[in-house]
Amino acid sequence: MADVLSIVGKRLPRVDGLDKVTGRAQYAGDLRMPGMLYLKTLRSPLPHAKIKSIDTSAAEAYPGVMAVLTYRDVPKVPLEADDEASQGGGSQDPGGVGVLDSTVRFVGDEVAAVAAVDRHAAEAALKLMKVEYEPLPFVLDAEEAMKPGAPMVRTGGNLVGGKAAVIKRGDIDKGFAEADLVYEGTYETPHVSATPLEPRSCIADWRGDQLTVYKCGRNVYGDRATLAKVFSLPLDNVRVVGPTIGSSYGNKDESRQAFIAALLSKKAGRPVISEYTRQEELIAGRLRHPSKITIKIGLKKDGTLTAIYGKSILNTGPYVPGTGVTRRSGQGIIYLYTCANARFDGYTVYTNAPVAGSFRGLGAPQGHFALESLVDRICQEQGWDPLEFRLKNGVKLEGQPGPAYVPNDTFVDVQPVQGGIPFSSNGL
Repeated sequence: MADVLSIVGKRLPRVDGLDKVTGRAQYAGDLRMPGMLYLKTLRSPLPHAKIKSIDTSAAEAYPGVMAVLTYRDVPKVPLEADDEASQGGGSQDPGGVGVLDSTVRFVGDEVAAVAAVDRHAAEAALKLMKVEYEPLPFVLDAEEAMKPGAPMVRTGGNLVGGKAAVIKRGDIDKGFAEADLVYEGTYETPHVSATPLEPRSCIADWRGDQLTVYKCGRNVYGDRATLAKVFSLPLDNVRVVGPTIGSSYGNKDESRQAFIAALLSKKAGRPVISEYTRQEELIAGRLRHPSKITIKIGLKKDGTLTAIYGKSILNTGPYVPGTGVTRRSGQGIIYLYTCANARFDGYTVYTNAPVAGSFRGLGAPQGHFALESLVDRICQEQGWDPLEFRLKNGVKLEGQPGPAYVPNDTFVDVQPVQGGIPFSSNGL
């Protein structure tokens, strides 16, 4: 406790501050290794297509090119973990598809990759590749993707899990029946890029049965577990190093870049560096999920809440399942205010839009934006002070009303939506 009290509330210098402001800090893109090759990626110009043929012979013959990858060279192992699962150990999407697949599913999807002695040779080699595509029907809007007859983004269906994810407590019908006032609104949020000053970068160095990755990610243990699993390596044979990171915003948690770099390193027998351009960061870096959220709130005339209903439709793009983000958007809607009756229906939808995924807040910003917009509208139309309304209805230390339905020996989520779960601290 003494150590904690010597830090909390005190002004202390950042341990990494001097290195950053003097330029001594080493980011993943600053690292150099003997014999290192440079990776460049050929990306799809189409939102959905089958690769009918791909000719890489001229690229392979180009001076300085040491290795080329296409879908024919890549193990068909699902790589994309769900957003929250990836932070805890990289569990895989069981219905996933491999990286460098014979089907491309968004503009910017990986088609092929080259490792060469310098960036210029790698870029020149990409231009020599000849790819013939068979365009397929595509869908970019999540609601359209859920309609019967919509283009199929994934073989298992466009709705992740095949049904809505439901979170609830109490009796929502009873709550609305008791309400004197009922308000409803629908709110939308767009794609958002984290746009870190440092685009994604990594170095993969495969030597024998040992793989080392230097990566600008904050989730070295999750990346390590994912790479060990997809390459069928013992965990002890994989090492992931996180150098100084040029910001993440919760957004640098994927392993696709490291996976491709590792395969090229293994094929070429040399370390390989991959650095996204700013354009690639915007195209292929994970984006915040676009959302369409409908909220319905029932209240008494004195402002007491009787029912809260939320429905989120999140566009996850073609790969990352995104169910954790959708669930968090619902938790944000139904756990913030004291209300005995609440329900959330969450729909996570595959589309041919860019890939969405982990991003600071994991769905809560979308949910809170919708919730607070409706609350402000209610207060404005009823003439209530919006701060007083929030102080009156904000969930208290005792938690939500109603019984707890999670067994005592079960982990309780950090944003509990059931009743009977007290908070250790809770301030507005």
